[in-house]
Amino acid sequence: MKRLCAFCVCLLFLSLCGCGTAAPALLKVGGVSIPQGVCVYEMDRVLADPGSFGADESDASSLQNAALSLCREYAAAEQLFAQENLTLSIAQKSGVASRARGLWQIFGGTYRRLGIRKADLTAVLENEAKVCRLVQWEYGAGGKNEVSQKELLRLFHARYVIAQVCSISLTDLSDAETAAQKQSFEAMAKQVNAGKSIGKVYAAYCSERGLLTAQTPQTQIWKLDDPAADPALLKALQNTGALKAVSVQGETKLFLAQRMENAAASDEAFLTRSDQILEEEKLPEMQKKIALLAQKNGAEQDERQWRALLETVRRAREEAN
Repeated sequence: MKRLCAFCVCLLFLSLCGCGTAAPALLKVGGVSIPQGVCVYEMDRVLADPGSFGADESDASSLQNAALSLCREYAAAEQLFAQENLTLSIAQKSGVASRARGLWQIFGGTYRRLGIRKADLTAVLENEAKVCRLVQWEYGAGGKNEVSQKELLRLFHARYVIAQVCSISLTDLSDAETAAQKQSFEAMAKQVNAGKSIGKVYAAYCSERGLLTAQTPQTQIWKLDDPAADPALLKALQNTGALKAVSVQGETKLFLAQRMENAAASDEAFLTRSDQILEEEKLPEMQKKIALLAQKNGAEQDERQWRALLETVRRAREEAN
């Protein structure tokens, strides 16, 4: 029965998009034709989490309108990008291709069942890259609403911490051993705060114990909300002054860390993250601008096919589960 349902879904989908290899357009917004697979992708996003898009799961019209809004924003971004005669850099195009390959390797089977081609996925990811490029165009160097390097550096200092870090695992230690190691690490922190090099202090610790682990502290650059970093260590570093050392017992490790001085505008730590900081800061503003443009654009869609699309994607999702 499931196979029959899946077959019926496939027939319905083919009736919507035709049997050719070209990417048919189900929707046209502001002169931009949106491929069928992109519409499916946005509909799937809405069905996966209706509430986050302001849609009512039990109301078909609400779901359709939410997906339509996403498609309109897709078209508005394309329209604005073309209007400003912008292009993606080689690095941006390479990033899109890499993301598409990675996602297709993991979710390709699901995408195919939904009727999303790899070209459709690439188009969605490219659209996201275009929005980021629009942020750089408007707020980056030379943009009409340029954010200064001074402001970006301030944001970097507020959101990131740079530290030299060394650690040992507590997993196999008894409570008594953990307490002894904690005392050693606190003593090392005092030595560093007294003016000794963290590298030399930790090397002496390793040598005294005959440890074969790396004796060079690792320079780490973390966002203060980085989920991959130990939260206790991040909190301690956030409340520590520049060049001050701390000893911190984390979830599974004991840390000796020295917070470094704030990066300068010419430092690689800042330069390699300045674009990301700009996007984090200004992306919401660009998204609002795109949403406003999307509201002004008229949408030309086939209501019957749009309703059928909702049922097609809903059934394909049910079948996949």
